[in-house]
Amino acid sequence: MSMQKLALNKLTKIFRDVLEIDDLVLTPELSFRDIEEWDSFNHLNIILAVEEQFQIQFKPEEIEEITSVQDLVSLMSSCGCDIEWK
Repeated sequence: MSMQKLALNKLTKIFRDVLEIDDLVLTPELSFRDIEEWDSFNHLNIILAVEEQFQIQFKPEEIEEITSVQDLVSLMSSCGCDIEWK
């Protein structure tokens, strides 16, 4: 398994764990508007889990601009964490 697919699996697990949706399938287009559980509290929990899992740190202003999975993946890529979509 490539490092990019492994990163996608880890990111999917974070979203499933934080949002408590076992069958959640991440797509680039998926946004907080699509998932009721993705509220401001869980948004921060997702970010904190991503920062811990991938050993990266985002700036507060970057966190505020994340509204979709693609936004998060783009930000992660700028920190050196590449994701490969299935």
